[in-house]
Amino acid sequence: MFQLVWIIAAAHFLLAEGATPEVTRLRSVLLVSMQESFAESAWPEVEEAVRAEFDALSVPVDLIQGRKIDPVERRDELADLARQRQAACAIRIIRTAQTQGGLVEIWIADRSSGQTDFWQLHLEKSSDPQETAAVAALRTVEAHRFGTLGLGLARPVLVEAPPPPVTPPTPPLPSPSRVWGLQLGTGLLASPGLDGSLLGFHMGVRWEALSHITFELDSALTMRGKDIEDAQNAATFHLAAARAWVLWEIRPQGLLRPAIGVGGGVVVPWTRGIRSPDLQNQSDRNLLAYLGANAQLGFVFSRYLGLRLVAKTGILLPEAEIWFGDHKVARVGRPLFEGFAHLEVRLP
Repeated sequence: MFQLVWIIAAAHFLLAEGATPEVTRLRSVLLVSMQESFAESAWPEVEEAVRAEFDALSVPVDLIQGRKIDPVERRDELADLARQRQAACAIRIIRTAQTQGGLVEIWIADRSSGQTDFWQLHLEKSSDPQETAAVAALRTVEAHRFGTLGLGLARPVLVEAPPPPVTPPTPPLPSPSRVWGLQLGTGLLASPGLDGSLLGFHMGVRWEALSHITFELDSALTMRGKDIEDAQNAATFHLAAARAWVLWEIRPQGLLRPAIGVGGGVVVPWTRGIRSPDLQNQSDRNLLAYLGANAQLGFVFSRYLGLRLVAKTGILLPEAEIWFGDHKVARVGRPLFEGFAHLEVRLP
């Protein structure tokens, strides 16, 4: 008799041990963060609060980083990660620009049904960020518990059967915000036909029109002229430029944002005589065409502030030449090199 009891107890223990990993896997939740792929819309405080809420419900939670940037790809990635990690569902929380007193988006991909549900939470304004994060986390868990996900979690017992749940249609994914940037900086200009370099002042405006396409207008002006002289004559050389660029953003999100592009515009070189009877106080200006290439490395420190290192090379059509009488003493523009550092103010 006692042997039979021990056999039944041992069998029950083995079955329970074998079922535990499967039950845990079916009830697990995958929390997909956006801190690395799209930091501006990530909300780490809510993610940690959601993890704590699920821990209180004895629901295992894994937190991983999403990699997709495109909104449609992010939605597909959510379902793929839930399937790859064999989680019951995958959850992504998106903080919109109007979170304070606005909307929070919650995307839940259910592996059992193969559906991805979209929720919008309306938050009231609060002076306490932790309180706002706690409310968003609680609403996320409620959406998980009472949504049509089939996770096996307890639902409230109702006297009357509730009507069949209706899954709201998935709205179109929002387009990424268009950002304007105002640039101000300084750097150097140089050309092989000109001895030494010129210190220049630079300012520009950029518009991040599409996910990987940026349009930019810039201008440059030498802050101090370059003296050119021979035995009898001397003049000061200056240069101003105005150009338009089209840039390809290699990595449009994150701290480091490299870009390359091409552009064109006009350059105005001029000289002013400073010595000799023939050149004294005389000025000579020209309007020349410019074609060039542009390479940049941006550092985006916050939503509103960044730093940009820029290297440009181009040619002048025709090349600028400086003559003293019938003697050519310098030439500029084949090619023209520029290196600038900009402080950038970003305006979403």
